[in-house]
Amino acid sequence: MTFRTREIPFTPENLHALRRGGGALLGPPIPVEQVAQHQALRETHVDVDALERQRHRRIVEYGEETSWERFMRIGQAVGLVLAVSFVASVTVMLAVLSIRVSDAFDNLGGDSLGEKMDQVLDYGLASAKNAHAATANVLSVTQYAQNTAAMAAPRLEHAVNDTSALVEDLRSWSFHPSLAISPGHAAAG
Repeated sequence: MTFRTREIPFTPENLHALRRGGGALLGPPIPVEQVAQHQALRETHVDVDALERQRHRRIVEYGEETSWERFMRIGQAVGLVLAVSFVASVTVMLAVLSIRVSDAFDNLGGDSLGEKMDQVLDYGLASAKNAHAATANVLSVTQYAQNTAAMAAPRLEHAVNDTSALVEDLRSWSFHPSLAISPGHAAAG
């Protein structure tokens, strides 16, 4: 409902009424109900929270999504794409592994599958023995380093103590009353 004033026709009577000080203008009458509604609407205070609730209710009614729902929908789509790409990459890696194992079996000597399996087991056993030997070598190197550190520790401690004593001697010598250590020029003779 629009609240516009109705047009007052220009007539000599209306002009005379305006000159006299606003008497009754002869125009189409405005219903009293409309005037009362217009004044009531002007006097009401707009409640911002009520408007926000109405807006949210209309959004829900129209089926529009909120920013949180949009974020969740996009998040689900991204998660789905990541899951599909992960499954695809695992599938490709398994296919590559099976092709390589098949090629390895084809390259092994022997005609029957039993001979090839024996050769693969021999290779695995040799690899395990090499790993055992490498572990033993690391253990012996670690023990050698530990023994070296044990021998070097007392000597390092002695060197630190000697250095501290030497610094203390130099300090006391620099404060000796008969000697003066300072930057300067040599005396010309």
